[in-house]
Amino acid sequence: MESKHEAHGEISTLPEKLPRRNSSATERSMTLSNTSKKEVDEEVAQFELSEKLLDEDDSSKKFPVDDAKAVGVLQLFRFATPLDRILTLLGIFFSCAAGVVNPVMIIIFSKLMGVIIQYQTLADANLESANHYLGHESRHYCLLFFILGIVMWVVSFG
Repeated sequence: MESKHEAHGEISTLPEKLPRRNSSATERSMTLSNTSKKEVDEEVAQFELSEKLLDEDDSSKKFPVDDAKAVGVLQLFRFATPLDRILTLLGIFFSCAAGVVNPVMIIIFSKLMGVIIQYQTLADANLESANHYLGHESRHYCLLFFILGIVMWVVSFG
């Protein structure tokens, strides 16, 4: 596969121009025998500059973890505006409300299962009244699930 330079009639010596990091400047000069001395000096200077920048850019030297100062929760909000604090409290409240919805849904579902079990016992005695009971109670619990879904939508996305 041809490189971009080879497609335009130039021979790319990029792998030769960027030798290993631990090699010396003379070794780098020897590997670039196809290029002029001026080009070699420019490439070596650019390579050494990039090494220096990489060494200076080491984030562990700039921000040591041991020197980090722990702050309290209230200090995290020292620059917050009153609106920020209100929105944070609203977010906490609605997150708790969204977390309460799942246990409530489990309780409603368990009551619906109780209605189905009750229907089976009532169907043995009188099928017509058992069907009326099941229809009435299932509509009631479907309405509760619908309301619970709306509440979940409001507290999650509203």
